Amino acid sequence: MSAIRYDLRQAVRTLARMPGTTLLSVVTLGLGIAAATTTFSAVYAAIFRPIPFQDPDRLLYLHTTRQTAGAGTVLLRWSLAKADALREQARSFEAISTYTRSYVGTWSSGRWSCAGCCASSCRPARRS
Repeated sequence: MSAIRYDLRQAVRTLARMPGTTLLSVVTLGLGIAAATTTFSAVYAAIFRPIPFQDPDRLLYLHTTRQTAGAGTVLLRWSLAKADALREQARSFEAISTYTRSYVGTWSSGRWSCAGCCASSCRPARRS
């Protein structure tokens, strides 16, 4: 036990003798821990955390494509009119919703809710 106490006293004396190096070491260690924590949080949120939907294996993403000379196959979003037509005609889906990068609409507990938009721009899903 006295050897550990001696080593700790020696380390503190050495660090006190070189305050610039000590500060640089502490800042570097802090930045490294912050970077590792940020990276882990981002990877966990993007890959490991399950999406907040019941039965996520039953979700589908539908899109249209277009062939262009410069970009090859391009994914296109559906117009609201086309999504509404699909919502009215499709019988194979329990519910159909649309989204863009500017808003997200969800159907939960018997009501339609929107995040990041006004309520008039969201269209309720047709429930079977």
